[in-house]
Parts: sequence; structure tokens; C-alpha cells
Amino acid sequence: MTDGAIDWGSISRLAFAYADGELDDGVDNNGNGLADEGVITLTRRVGEAEEATVTLCRHVGELFPGETLNGADDNGNGVTDEPGFNAHLVGNVLELRIALVDVDPDGRPLGRTVNTSVRLRN
Repeated sequence: MTDGAIDWGSISRLAFAYADGELDDGVDNNGNGLADEGVITLTRRVGEAEEATVTLCRHVGELFPGETLNGADDNGNGVTDEPGFNAHLVGNVLELRIALVDVDPDGRPLGRTVNTSVRLRN
């Protein structure tokens, strides 16, 4: 607190960004066997002179497995059209979901999903 006011500090942001060379067009623009894959970035001190962004995770799918952009919950997990990196707040629980994608040496698609949750306090 500063003079009785809450000092929230600098803003940080987690975000999905398309991988280097990728475009949002359904095509494998960077030639790695995946279309429209991305990365998760962490930006600290958003909007400040010292703003800095780092990549936390690569090979993130554009959409969660089983989803298409159609306004429906295609994979039946209670979330509509969720992207490959998404966060949902239910009450005071923040759930983070990541869909990882890659291809094996024979060009076959590989995938894994990761979920975690945090109970928010204060």
C-alpha cells in the first residue's frame, strides 16, 4: 500500500502468439508439418519502458483437440471454441488449459493436453 491505496505493481500478460513464420490461414507456413501452431508468451511490465517478453512454450495448437470455430462445444468439455491456450475463471478457481501439438519423424500428428488450476485468494 502507498498512502492507504493499493499498489498493484506492474502488469504481466500470458498470451498465445503464432509461431515464427506462421499465419492464421490453415496452412503450414513455416514448413514444420503443423498448421497455425503457436507459442505461449509471458510479457512482464506491460506498457512500461522495461517491458520484456519471453516464450514459455512452443508447439501450442491453435484450437483444443476436437474443436472447430463454429459456436459449439465440439469436444464436450463445457467450453465453446476454446483455443489451444485458454484460461477460465469459475468462482475463485482459475483453470489453465494447453493443447500441445507436434509431428513424429514419419509426419504423423502427435498431441497432448495439459490442465491445471489455481484457487485465487485475496
